[in-house]
Amino acid sequence: MKIALIHTIFMSKGGGERFLYEVFKRLRKNHEIHIFCNGIGSETFSFQEFDHTVIPARHDFFGKFVAYYEAKALKKAIEHAIKWKPDLIWLNRGYYYAGWIFKKYGVKAIPYVHYPILLEPVKRSLFREIYRGIIGLDRKEAESFASVPTVLCNSKYTESAVKREQPNARTQVIYPGVDHEKFFPTWEDEGYLYYNSRFQKIKNQELAIEIAKRTGYGLILSGFLSKNNINYFEHIKKKAEGANVKILQNPSDETIVKLLQKCSVFLFPSVGEHFGIAPVEAMACGKPVIAHRSGGTVETVGRVGILCGDDPEEWVANVKRLMENEEEKKELGRKAFEFSKEFTWENTVSKISKILEMINKSNSYL
Repeated sequence: MKIALIHTIFMSKGGGERFLYEVFKRLRKNHEIHIFCNGIGSETFSFQEFDHTVIPARHDFFGKFVAYYEAKALKKAIEHAIKWKPDLIWLNRGYYYAGWIFKKYGVKAIPYVHYPILLEPVKRSLFREIYRGIIGLDRKEAESFASVPTVLCNSKYTESAVKREQPNARTQVIYPGVDHEKFFPTWEDEGYLYYNSRFQKIKNQELAIEIAKRTGYGLILSGFLSKNNINYFEHIKKKAEGANVKILQNPSDETIVKLLQKCSVFLFPSVGEHFGIAPVEAMACGKPVIAHRSGGTVETVGRVGILCGDDPEEWVANVKRLMENEEEKKELGRKAFEFSKEFTWENTVSKISKILEMINKSNSYL
């Protein structure tokens, strides 16, 4: 089967990029894969090793109208993909194009939703709402979700958002996996707290720093930084001054794994995370996780970890309890490790392959 992967710009090593890399490097064993995107940065996974076509396009107007320009850029990528004559198009962004692709070109498109427009982490304002209403992407996305045979979602949380946007959508949840050959426990414990995530405001590194200050425990923050979040990164560095906090920018996978294996507790204060692959990777390394009680994290950490709200004192109390109770900390880590075995890339890809084959063989799109 010829599968075209549509994306905007691969810029960093976030959970979404990891998902694509891990899934498609396995899919290409049995399928012909070609990536059509608007750019591949130097700090992301090795997407250059796939057959790919880069279609340069503007993505904003001096930082404004991002949604409009992204839609235009994705449309260009789709038009190039059509010339390749794919059997299926995988939409990693631009879910609103799925129905249009089949209607105009007769090619089946499958959206894998990391988060619908409804959940996009953007500041809301009257101007933005008017602007979004004019370009109509919310409406087009809802219509598109109703016009495809299935909408794949990365969590039940994301699925519920898709259903709110389009009650008639036919959805399936396909969780991301973990590479257990890379992420595994060594049962070391060097006494520090760890949080790995992109540096951006919704990831809530501020709360992690506040916890470190109030508990006195050392904290390591690591993650990838885009040019759009430089001001926030500088704010984080300033907030960490005087505290026992180490900040690592753009760490390698090897560094992340070692930090996970040697930490005491993994913190995940990110708010409204659509899935959150980082806590599951921490669990695979046998570490207890304390996470924000929101989003898709409830489906993972909520099973074998500790969930907290917005009150820093709740976090502080739970961190102190684990750090001062060695047996409870170890037991939670062991349970986390066992739970993480449910998440493998092989299972993820097996489920995806069956769905793609079924849709490709079906005479009817709906």
